[in-house]
Amino acid sequence: MLDLELTGSNTRVVRQMREWSRWLGFAVAVLGLSVLVGWATNSETLKSVLPGAATMKANTALGFVLLGASIILLAGGSLATWRRWTGVISAGLAGAIGLLTILEYATGWDLRLDELIFADAVSDQTSNPGRTSAGAAASLLALGVAVALIDTIGRRLSQLLSAAVLVGGAIAALGYLYGASDLYQVSRSNSTAVHAAAGLVAAAAGVLLLRPERLTTFVGRGGGGIVLRRALPRAVLAFVVIAKVRIELQQAGYIEAEFGLAMVVIMSSLVMAAIVWRVARLLDHIDARREHAVTQLRDLNRELEDRVRSRTVELTLSESRFESLLDGAPDAMVIVDADGAIVLVNERTEQMFGYRRDELLGRGVETLLPERSRSVHSAHRDVYAASPVAREMGSGLDLHGRRKDASEFPVEIFLSPLRSEQGLTVSASVRDVTRRHELSRQLQAANSELDSFAYSVAHDLRSPLRSIDGFSQALLEDYNHILDVDGQDYLQRVRAAAQRMGTLIDDLLALSRVTLVDLEVERTDLSELARRVTDDLRSTDTERSTPVFIADGLLATADPGLAEVVLRNLLDNAWKFTSTKPEAAIRVDSAPTPGWFCVSDDGVGFDMVHSDRLFTAFKRLHAASEFPGSGVGLATVRRVLRRHGGDVTVEAEIDRGARFTFTFGSSGQVPVESEPACNLDES
Repeated sequence: MLDLELTGSNTRVVRQMREWSRWLGFAVAVLGLSVLVGWATNSETLKSVLPGAATMKANTALGFVLLGASIILLAGGSLATWRRWTGVISAGLAGAIGLLTILEYATGWDLRLDELIFADAVSDQTSNPGRTSAGAAASLLALGVAVALIDTIGRRLSQLLSAAVLVGGAIAALGYLYGASDLYQVSRSNSTAVHAAAGLVAAAAGVLLLRPERLTTFVGRGGGGIVLRRALPRAVLAFVVIAKVRIELQQAGYIEAEFGLAMVVIMSSLVMAAIVWRVARLLDHIDARREHAVTQLRDLNRELEDRVRSRTVELTLSESRFESLLDGAPDAMVIVDADGAIVLVNERTEQMFGYRRDELLGRGVETLLPERSRSVHSAHRDVYAASPVAREMGSGLDLHGRRKDASEFPVEIFLSPLRSEQGLTVSASVRDVTRRHELSRQLQAANSELDSFAYSVAHDLRSPLRSIDGFSQALLEDYNHILDVDGQDYLQRVRAAAQRMGTLIDDLLALSRVTLVDLEVERTDLSELARRVTDDLRSTDTERSTPVFIADGLLATADPGLAEVVLRNLLDNAWKFTSTKPEAAIRVDSAPTPGWFCVSDDGVGFDMVHSDRLFTAFKRLHAASEFPGSGVGLATVRRVLRRHGGDVTVEAEIDRGARFTFTFGSSGQVPVESEPACNLDES
């Protein structure tokens, strides 16, 4: 039991005392109610407890009910405002009963308060029927004031008033215990009832324990608090019992007064010796526990120091391994803290930027950026710190690093956040892409030369092909009577081959022109372009009645000429592959994603297994005998869209049609009011 208290917190003692305060409040309220019931039923036992003794007056009982309710409401830590004020008002009413009663005694006035609840008969014990005794009235007033001041700057006075009532009530109770009437009555007609004395002790103790944390010595965790809580109640109880035993023995005639006095002194001395011995033992035990705790703390500190030294060595080795790992990375690795200060770099960083490591540590990461980018980068760094995720820095942007000699070079940067006890740090992997940019420029130049060459070759082939076709036609017309059937068939085949070659050359020229032509991007009405292309298709195939549904307001930012190339190829494709299905339809509208558009049909479709061949030049999914074409149209569509920064995707199913969804890229996004899905069923 001792160990538990020594190792416990004073919070536990405070909590226990608050609980005792609440139970004392219940006891006081129940006592007051029981006496009121006694007055209502004229029960002398409830009114006076002891036969022939003074009765507790109804007003006193009412005061006890109010004080008990006040203690119950105010017991606890943080209180709701309504509980605090209700408790204070309840105690204030009890104090008002005491104050008015004292005024009656002091002035001789009859405020008609004495028999406000129940009438009392005049007896030889009182000349004021129903009036609370002077001691009880003063106690009610003191406790009412104590409760009112308990949470104010007058809390010290509150404690003193409660302690005074506690002592006064205890003296009156001891008067009844020892048969000493002078302790509980001012005069024969002005006495404090025995249960009123007990109620005052309980009420005063309850008020004192409402805020036990202020009884610092009594609730303390130190030796003084422990000794006080254990020794004081036992000493008081022992002295009360010794005195009671002496009085009873002396009144019974077993001992004389002198012997009784000697017995009290001897017994009290023995009790005091036992208490002192117990206190000394407690203090020794406390010191032993404290020494043991100090020894344990010293051992724990030593163990902690050993662990810190061991952990420091581990961290040093770990940091060394981490730095070796960074130095082995092929890219420059720059680690910065939340404020953008460089905390670690690797050897590749020194080589790439021309700084020594000690020149970079502690400096802002903007040191490695061109001056024109530094202010913008600081703002971007703050945004990244708010929601850090692993990602590429400035995806799609032309990023540059700055060397110590002020020269610049293109870079790619990948960011990765690192969280630790020190806060957020960011690891930046920097790659020099100068060589890649050079190769990309060389590739673009080669592609440009290749496109120019293809254009020139295709353009130069058109003239001889026209000659072959023209002379073949002349032979058929002028020498038809000389040529036999096989000769005429051969010439027809030559002409067909020359015409197919001409078509291929025209498509090649269109494909090359897509690459060579300069883009003139502007706001373009795709709905109008689609209607123009559809009119051209109908004029060349007047027997077709396939419905084409074109949504209004399809706007994009694109080169109008190349946008028409895209729509012409996609609509020509849809027109061609719906020719064998009489109930087929074609639709041009916007896709659910802003900036994306759709050309769909419910024609013959194709197997998606072969979709990777669809946008490659001269790759066809259907034989020329089924559907004519060169296989260059969709390749032209993709090239046009990618020149704009966009792309095209396709979904298809055999005998259920195809759906081409495309975009001109971020530059081609124009807000539209509606975003219908690419679905023929909506028509």
